[in-house]
Amino acid sequence: MQLFKSAAKSVWKVSKNMVVDSRSPARKVLDEIENSKEEIVSTNKLSELASISYEIEPFEEIYDLVIERAKVFKYNIEDAKKSLNMMVTINYLIKHGASGFVDEFRERIKMFKAYESLEYKHVYEVETEQKRLDELLDQIKNRANYIQTLLTDKVKLLKEK
Repeated sequence: MQLFKSAAKSVWKVSKNMVVDSRSPARKVLDEIENSKEEIVSTNKLSELASISYEIEPFEEIYDLVIERAKVFKYNIEDAKKSLNMMVTINYLIKHGASGFVDEFRERIKMFKAYESLEYKHVYEVETEQKRLDELLDQIKNRANYIQTLLTDKVKLLKEK
């Protein structure tokens, strides 16, 4: 009995120090993509997310999360970078993810049109930061326009796939 108590205490001490990550695999990968500090989103992460998307539950979760995160936009560099990462993710999922993404994103085409019409706002006093924000806005607009083209032009979409 003493041995059992000792083992139980050891397991408790170890488990107390462990952090349990209860997020789904899809959410973990999407969080890593969204919060990436790199200039270019990792194709390994995008590929991992696309392969997860072929299962029914993760497909729905990925779609809901991407739409939820793509809707959020604030005029600062960090949020613009996250929005761009979501546009890149959507683009990748359309081309390499489950086929249902094309239909689902077609239903949200107005969201991409809204991104395409983002207006430039002067929010930074430092010229280099404002220039970086403007560059990100250009990239977001271009990516949104490209996504719209893929969703509306079946021939181009087939070539891209």
